[in-house]
Amino acid sequence: MDKKLKEEDVINLKTLFDMFDNGSQTLTPSDLKDMLAEFDYYCNKHTFYQMISNFDGTESGSLTFDDFINIFKKEPEMRTRSVKEIFR
Repeated sequence: MDKKLKEEDVINLKTLFDMFDNGSQTLTPSDLKDMLAEFDYYCNKHTFYQMISNFDGTESGSLTFDDFINIFKKEPEMRTRSVKEIFR
């Protein structure tokens, strides 16, 4: 596990991932859009698909849990804002 994320953060992120996963073990663009909207994070279509492209390690068009975790590892402002606020 990356030292930048605490074990508690990973557990919380897995819970969040599972809440929006449609059973495919991935977050589709639609799943991710729903998740972001739930936390009042909106972006234009280009930015949204660029984010998926930047973190989609399997180039499948969807995000695995590992891809999802990488967002929070590489984007500290997401980690600070989201992980702490999601489960307050």
